This record gives sequence, structure tokens and C-alpha cells, in this order.
Amino acid sequence: MSRLPRGARQWSAAVIIAEESASSCQNPVLFYDPATELLTLLHTAQQAGKGQGTSSVRMLTAAYGPELHWSRPLPLAFGPGAFIRNHLLRGETERWLLPMYYTPNGTRDKAEQYASVARTNDGSQWSEVQLSKPGSGLVQPSIVRISSGPAGGTGAGKTPLVAFFRDRDRRAVSRAFSYDDGRSWTEPEATQLPNNNKAIQAHFSNSTGSLLIVFNNAKGPKIRGEDLKNWPISIAISKDAGVTWPYVRDLEPDFDPMLEYSYPSIQQGENGELHISYTWSSKDKRRVCIRYIRITEDWIERSWPKGSTQGEFKGDGVRWGNVKQRFNRIIDQAMKIMNDTKGQAMIDNAFVYHGKISSARG
Repeated sequence: MSRLPRGARQWSAAVIIAEESASSCQNPVLFYDPATELLTLLHTAQQAGKGQGTSSVRMLTAAYGPELHWSRPLPLAFGPGAFIRNHLLRGETERWLLPMYYTPNGTRDKAEQYASVARTNDGSQWSEVQLSKPGSGLVQPSIVRISSGPAGGTGAGKTPLVAFFRDRDRRAVSRAFSYDDGRSWTEPEATQLPNNNKAIQAHFSNSTGSLLIVFNNAKGPKIRGEDLKNWPISIAISKDAGVTWPYVRDLEPDFDPMLEYSYPSIQQGENGELHISYTWSSKDKRRVCIRYIRITEDWIERSWPKGSTQGEFKGDGVRWGNVKQRFNRIIDQAMKIMNDTKGQAMIDNAFVYHGKISSARG
């Protein structure tokens, strides 16, 4: 584990916190619980050389502070082939909700793979609800709680949950809703976002109401042996719970199409900045490091000189509310820097034009 102190630009040296002989330690999920001031780390472990069907989940904890003293990893009682990958979240009734998926016969046996969400109050006893059917190809869910969802939801949940799925068939990101805090779910439906059987991660901004998702903006096919098309890596914004995605932008302006930019993670800081990390490749070598970047929603709405994205999905088109918002922002910026008579006349003309647009729309 490596830490980045507040205000610093240099990460601390990595410290080993979990290690097992002849087993992997992979897919870490880190969670801070302010009620207990504990950090919880969950990760998967599969036996070396025996495939994903041997995978199980481990949990360890540490009191949050300048120094972290971790407990011994505790195996959790999930079935064979259990995997995690995306953020754990707080429930409205249960304390934790953990997105999961299963590969009981290994990664190649898609017919037995499915996604679920595990629920618990104390981390010792878990119950599960299935999210996708075996054989659907929908795995590795990323679940977020949003302020509102499509009409028609019923249940006791105060706010709906939405799950997004990786697609083993390399078709599209799919989406499902829960209106009762994860006890039941709608049938997953494909979105317009492509997927190349690589990880995705979603985030909901409580401050702006935006739903964001980081994803590889591509569908298959395989381009080299078992490797998939792992570029570009993009981020998209939705203002309507994932029905439309007006803005999409690549996180890398240039990339080598034979290399890999994948497995993203996204968090949001107190100041609204988005913190994103992903597997990164240099020009001549794959998976050389983890790249960490900080961006804003405003940055996503702008564009690289060559265009917002070189990926398959270009966005749904900018909706009227977003056009108006961006136009107003341009006018505000112009007013700050243009104080002479000629400049003011230009601004007046712009407002007249804006009024015509509004009238035409009405």
C-alpha cells in the first residue's frame, strides 16, 4: 500500500500489508468507515496455477492514522470462484453492500459466471442477491447510489442504486437498478457505452448530480493473441442516471494501440476534483505502472485538439441545458476581460443572439 499525504505530490514508499504463499493477492477494495474510524481492505486470493475457480475473498482492517497496523487477513465465507473488484458502499439498512462476481469453473467457462451483491452489518455474516444470470456474460459490477432514477421504481430505499456491468462478450456496458437498497434488481439492459471485456468503474457526484464512468471506449475484437483492444481509456458524464451520456473524453490524448490502458478507479475529493488511476503502458512496454491523474468535470466537457475521444462512442450529443450552461459560462468569462466599448458591444450582441435561441426553443 502507498499513501499520498494531503497536499503532497509524492507517494510514500509501498508497504506490503497482505501476502500469501502460493496464492495471489489481487483486486483490492479499500473502504473507510467514519463510524468506526477503521480502514477495511478486501481482496481476492486464488491458488497459483489452478485458475480463478479457486478464488476466495480476504478481509483485513486497520485503525486509521499516521501509521497503519493491519490485522491478519480473514477469509470470508463465499463460494468458490468469488471475486471482487469495485467499491464497497454503505447501505441504508445493512451497513455494507459489496459488489461481487463468480467464476466457479474459471475465466473461460462463461456459462457459470454471474454477478451478485453481498450485504452485511458487521462483516462476519453475509447474504447475497444475484444481479445477473449465469451465462449472461455480465460480471464485475460497479454500484453507485444516485439521487434519482427512471420512473417506475418502488420500494423502501430512500435513493436508488444503479449497477454497471463488464461484458464478457465484448458488446456493451449494461445497467440495472434497485429501488429497495439492493434487495431486488431490474433486469440488466445494455447501454450505449461499449465494453471490451475490461473493467469499468462508476461514481456519482453528490455535489453536481453527475454520474460518471471510466471505461475502455471500445468493443473487441482480439487484436493480438488473447489480448483485447484496451484503448482508449475514457470518462463519460451523464445527467440523467445513465440514460444519456452527452460528454465523453479520453484520459490519454495519445496512445499506442498495441498497448494497454485499463482497470480504472475513480474517487472524488472534498473540493470536487476527480481522482483517477489506471494501468498504464509506455511506448515500448505494457503495464509499466499505475497512472494517477486529477481532473474536474469541467475538464471532461472540454476537448483535446483532435477531438474529445478517438474511441467508438462519441457521446449522445449535447442536450439543451448543457448548451445553455456552456454559453452562459463563455459570456461570463467575456464580461470579465472585455471592458472597453467595442468589447461591450460584442457582449450585447451575444446576449441578443442568446435571446433568439431561447425564443426559438420556446
